[in-house]
Amino acid sequence: KMHWRDRRVRGQAKKSASRRQIRTMRPGTAVHVAANDVGNEIGHCRALVALCSPAYVNSLYCGKEWAAFESRLLKYREQTDIEVPALIPVLWVPLHHAMPPEISRYQYFEPAMGQEYLEQGLMGLLRSAPGGRAYRAVLELVAKRVRHVADLFRLPRAEGLDLRTVRSPFEGREPTGPGGRTTGHVRVFIAAGVTDPLPTGRQRREY
Repeated sequence: KMHWRDRRVRGQAKKSASRRQIRTMRPGTAVHVAANDVGNEIGHCRALVALCSPAYVNSLYCGKEWAAFESRLLKYREQTDIEVPALIPVLWVPLHHAMPPEISRYQYFEPAMGQEYLEQGLMGLLRSAPGGRAYRAVLELVAKRVRHVADLFRLPRAEGLDLRTVRSPFEGREPTGPGGRTTGHVRVFIAAGVTDPLPTGRQRREY
């Protein structure tokens, strides 16, 4: 999912967005409830912007969302013989290896996005220069693509889509760092000394 940080671009995308209210999933939401809600949106939306990163291709449910939306594109192609560019990958964080073929078959880069985007990803551009020219250029191009497909095409809806039954095409394909694949959890152990009472010969400032 993409959160539009630029108001101007957000306004462009809003013109073609569905008026359906998107509910926010809070931590602790039951898995089946979240899957049903997200599945409903994936089954009805006109375009899907995927923020690709090592974590994305290791996420089971991101892969399920990708596969479910792609199946709607394939169904439309079977019915009309038209390829709809409504699955829009955005390089959020560069991957450690080549982009998985399931993603690279879709256009995720064009020269107008700039080499900085290809090297740093959209998150890198956001961190280095929020609202900068490079960052805005990518957002505007993505927004233009979303508006184009939303205005021109009506994909077949997938009513009652249950993401739990969908198979992810690339889950676990990308190592997330030197330690390999992540579990999505971090365990932190902190050891700290106390100031009172201090060991013999120690000064308070040392602690």
